[in-house]
Amino acid sequence: MSDGKKIDAFTGQLIFKGRTAKYVLEIVSPFERKTKAQLFKTNVNVLLVAPLIGFIFHHTATQDAEKDDHGKVWETSVFDEQMNRYKMAMEFNLRLIMLLDEDYERNEEKRLDKALRYFMQDQRDIDRYYSYVYGGIDILYDKLVKNAVSSDDYIENIVKFCNEFSEKHNSGCDKDKIINLCQ
Repeated sequence: MSDGKKIDAFTGQLIFKGRTAKYVLEIVSPFERKTKAQLFKTNVNVLLVAPLIGFIFHHTATQDAEKDDHGKVWETSVFDEQMNRYKMAMEFNLRLIMLLDEDYERNEEKRLDKALRYFMQDQRDIDRYYSYVYGGIDILYDKLVKNAVSSDDYIENIVKFCNEFSEKHNSGCDKDKIINLCQ
């Protein structure tokens, strides 16, 4: 574990870099000129959804140093004000992932410790969480933005993604198991 001190992973500005930043910028960009329709309004909206998508789709990733046409590494941020405003939601997501991620920690008691007793005391847990953030951004880009040219393409991608998400998320859902967990 650690020395018992909580790591403050959700305070201060978060900077997305490289391919991840490029994808976030494309995910939040308006895809329709007249109505300025967007998939996500801000970078923080992407940050809140991405770790859950990454986890559900079993996709982790890291940031890289991909550069733009001018040789500068892509960058975009979630500012400290937004990080502070949504800190509880991000902590909830982290706890949820620590509780459910059997690939990361097979022992149920240790998962409970990571989510509750020793929450945010191990940098490896934070790194795992952010690997799901980056993986989720990859998924959102690949499923919603990549290969979309027109508004109709974006809408079609959203429908396909929602259907795939529903199938993936609900396919292994056992009502009896959920009821037993709640008792």
